[in-house]
Amino acid sequence: YRGVSDLAAAGSSFMRSVPGAIGFYEGLFPSAAAGSSPQRFRIVNGGPVTFSGRGAIVPAADLRSDQVGIPDDMAWTLFGPVAAREAGAEAVEARTDKAVAALDRAMAAHWAIMNRAPSVAPTSLLAFHPVRVPGHAIWFPVLGCMLMNADFDGDQMAVLVPVTDAAQAEAGERLSIAGHLRRAPGLIGLLTPPMEALWGVAHLSLNEEGRKQIAAIAGSDLVGEDGIACKESVAAHAAARMERDGVDAALGMLEELTRLGFDAAKRSGASMCPFAPVELAPPPALDPDDVEGWFERLDQLGQDLIAQTDYAAHDFGPQLLALKSGARGRLSQLATCLIGAVIADLDRRLVYTPYGFARGLPKDVAFTRTVGALRGLSAIHTTGIDMLVERRAACAPTGHGVLARALASPNPGVVFARAALHGEVDPLTAVDARLLVGLRPL
Repeated sequence: YRGVSDLAAAGSSFMRSVPGAIGFYEGLFPSAAAGSSPQRFRIVNGGPVTFSGRGAIVPAADLRSDQVGIPDDMAWTLFGPVAAREAGAEAVEARTDKAVAALDRAMAAHWAIMNRAPSVAPTSLLAFHPVRVPGHAIWFPVLGCMLMNADFDGDQMAVLVPVTDAAQAEAGERLSIAGHLRRAPGLIGLLTPPMEALWGVAHLSLNEEGRKQIAAIAGSDLVGEDGIACKESVAAHAAARMERDGVDAALGMLEELTRLGFDAAKRSGASMCPFAPVELAPPPALDPDDVEGWFERLDQLGQDLIAQTDYAAHDFGPQLLALKSGARGRLSQLATCLIGAVIADLDRRLVYTPYGFARGLPKDVAFTRTVGALRGLSAIHTTGIDMLVERRAACAPTGHGVLARALASPNPGVVFARAALHGEVDPLTAVDARLLVGLRPL
C-alpha cells in the first residue's frame, strides 16, 4: 500500500461480496494543512487482496487496547514472508524455533487494520499490533468492542496488512485507538470497561477495600451520584485523565480497570438468580382498555424497582447493580423481567400482559412476543438496507471523465471501449478517478 488512498484497494477484501458496491469514508483522514478540506478515499468492489484475511471474533480481556490476536495459521500466512527475510524461507516453511521468534518480532513491529462490516463509522477501521493466538478465531480486545459495535454473536472481521513503511506508520498514527482518540477525544466515553468488567468495578466500590483498589489505579474511587462506581463516573474520570496526562495514560488506566473488574466479577460468584423476588412488583390489576394507565402503572412499579439499594441480595442485587452502574440492561428490561409489559398482539394492537419472565409466560403470550420480536428484527433489517442504498446513491461518482463514467456505468467495459475508439484520455483531476488508480486527491 502506498498510504491513505491505498486503503481503497484494501476495501475490496470486505466489499467484494456486494456486487458493484461503492463506499466512502469522508473526513476520516484530516488533511495535514490547517484549514484544508478533509481527504476521503473510496472502497470499490474488486478481487481478493494480498495480505488480508477474515475470521470470526472472540473477546480477549487480557489484550492491550493496541493488540489483536491473530490465529496461528493466519499469522504464518500474513507475516511469514516478513519473517522469511530474517529466518529464511526454509525455516519459515518448517516453522522452526528461529522462524517462530522471527515471526513474533515481525508481528510486534507491524500494524494490522481490522474492519467489521457494515463500515458506517470512522471507527469501523481500527489498527492493532497483531499477536499470535491458538485456535482459529480472531481475539479482539474488549475495550475496542463499542467502537466497532462488536457483540460476538458470530461477528466476523477482515484483517488487512499495509505493506509499505509509509502505510504502516500511517495506520498506527491514524487508525489505532489512540490515533482516533487524538482526533476525536469524545470517543473516550465508548472505552469504559465493558459489561462484566464494569459490574466488577461497581461491585468493588461497595466497600472500602475495593474503593482503595480502584483508587490505586485511577487515583479516585470513581464513586458517582448513586454511591457506586458507574459508567458515567468512569468515563468522566478517563476524559479528565486524558486531558491532563495524555491519551496513552488514559488508555493504560482503562486497561487496568478492565482487568481488575473482570477479576472482581469472577471472584464474586454473582449471577442472575432464576428465582427473582416477584413480591417486589406484584402484577397490577388494570382496566384492559386504559392504555395510558398501563404505561403509567408500569413506570411507577419500575421506579419502585430502581429505588432499591440492596446490592448484596443474591436474588436481585446483581441485576440491580448492573442496571444502576450502566454495565448492562435498562429499566424497561428489568420491568419486563419482573412485572410485565405492553406488547403488540398479532393484529398489531397494544395489549397489557401482567406476566414477567420471572413468573413464566403463558404459551399464547410467549407466541405473541416471539412474533413481535421477529417483526421488529425485520423492520431493523429493512431500515438498514434502505440506509445503505441511500448512502450508495449519495456517493455515486460525479464528473464526465472516462473513469467517472465507467464507475457509474453497469457496463464499464463499453465505456472504456468507446473511449479508446475515440482516443479519449482521462485527465485524472476528479477525486474518484484519482483514488481509483491509487493517487491522492489534488
